[in-house]
Amino acid sequence: MPLIRLDNPTPKLPANRPGWDAFTAMAFRPLYLVAAIFGALAVLAWVAGFTGTAALPGLFWHGHEMIWGYAGAVVVGFLLTAVATWTGQPAFSGRPLVGLTLLWLAARVAAATEGGTPWITGALSVGFFVAGAVAMGVPVWRARNKRNAGVPLMLLALGLANALFLCALSGGLDLDPRRLLLAGLLVVAGFITLVGLRVIPFFTHRALQRPQVSHPRWAGLVAMLSPL
Repeated sequence: MPLIRLDNPTPKLPANRPGWDAFTAMAFRPLYLVAAIFGALAVLAWVAGFTGTAALPGLFWHGHEMIWGYAGAVVVGFLLTAVATWTGQPAFSGRPLVGLTLLWLAARVAAATEGGTPWITGALSVGFFVAGAVAMGVPVWRARNKRNAGVPLMLLALGLANALFLCALSGGLDLDPRRLLLAGLLVVAGFITLVGLRVIPFFTHRALQRPQVSHPRWAGLVAMLSPL
């Protein structure tokens, strides 16, 4: 009687199982993940006695990485995800999103290792915000979405504050770097206000099943600019 050989069948992933394509389909997935991991590692490094680098010493490394590193990734991840809903355009995804995430990671490595003048950190970090602003500005322009036309400019403002901070820190600009840290923090506060104006009313409307009450456009602008 011939023997019948039974091999373990190779399991096939169901079509709807999350994979790499799903992971890079929306900007918040990779950017929120790397921000969360970086935030945890940065806290551990700080507690362990890491005091920054020659380019970004002590408090300045901590402030730079929390504002333009951690918060920057969260802000860009949210905006590049939300802009698809706001404009009806395809989401920023795939290889361009992977490239943007790698650019952010490279900036974090440079900030933790660079000595002397932080030119590499500045180029990578500011480049991340410029790329994010372009990635958001394209669908806004294609959809002629005037309501969100100013948001990419806010991203550029965050990148500008980053560049000015690094220039001041390296002695190329006669400004107090601590004030520029505060400027970056205020821009982030403006983004938090924007999220509150858009997201909180939407989910409140969904939860209560009641008409969403709109607010005057000037009220939103005042709320975003008030931290300044």
